[in-house]
Amino acid sequence: MPPWRPPISAWSTALALGFGPSFRAPINQWMGDHFRRDGLLMIALRTQLEWTPSPTPLLFPDRETFGTALWKTDDTHVLVALDAALYQLAGKDRLALASLGDLLEAGGSAWTVRADGCGLEKRVPDEIRTAATVAVSSATRVSPDAAEHLTKAWTAIYGVKPDPSEAYAEAVRAVESAAGRLVEPNNSKATLGTINGTIRANQGTWSIAITDNRGQPIDGGPVLAMQELLWRGHTDRHGANPTIKVTSEAAGSAVHLAALLARILVQRNRPQFR
Repeated sequence: MPPWRPPISAWSTALALGFGPSFRAPINQWMGDHFRRDGLLMIALRTQLEWTPSPTPLLFPDRETFGTALWKTDDTHVLVALDAALYQLAGKDRLALASLGDLLEAGGSAWTVRADGCGLEKRVPDEIRTAATVAVSSATRVSPDAAEHLTKAWTAIYGVKPDPSEAYAEAVRAVESAAGRLVEPNNSKATLGTINGTIRANQGTWSIAITDNRGQPIDGGPVLAMQELLWRGHTDRHGANPTIKVTSEAAGSAVHLAALLARILVQRNRPQFR
């Protein structure tokens, strides 16, 4: 079913980073439906939520006490509380995850539930999320490490606490893991730089699944160009001269480029030396 669209063209469809009054009551309801007092206490502690203890066993916050505290706090604490709640669920309560995802989508939130269900991340178009999910799944076939690095890169750029430097580094590691198994399988210390050098030196014998307009294999030039772009753009890696801070925009592009490369590298007719 396609996402709901307002019938009035002038209606605001901008995604909201915060959690206004229309969000607070449903979030409080969701918390109360899926957590007992001990669970609410852990969320309150992780969120550093200020609440007045009521005369309940072990001074655990009851649903009303927790809800009052969450209602009075700022958007940042609500965001952290939701992320902490998902961390506590550990992706196991699919009903709770689905209901929160529906609430966030219906309320036009800029946040959504992560694919693993263990936290929040920035909302991105479904087609982009799907492409990233497919890339992670595909990468698992050639290198579980590559899939893990891609997942970490995605979380680092779209998570609650973005870290562009870490996102870019994990994107590079993902491609190193995927390409290294194919290009330099006997080099345990292979880097994207050495991998690129090997492809460059043997470009004439390196092909990808895409063919030219005569049906002939295309050599590794396009893959090499993308990998070198990723390598050169990693401006804050150790030893880079000069060291230039990676921007959020650059890191986001690197993560999606790494996902694309991982997908290309594990196609059925994947790149290989012939």
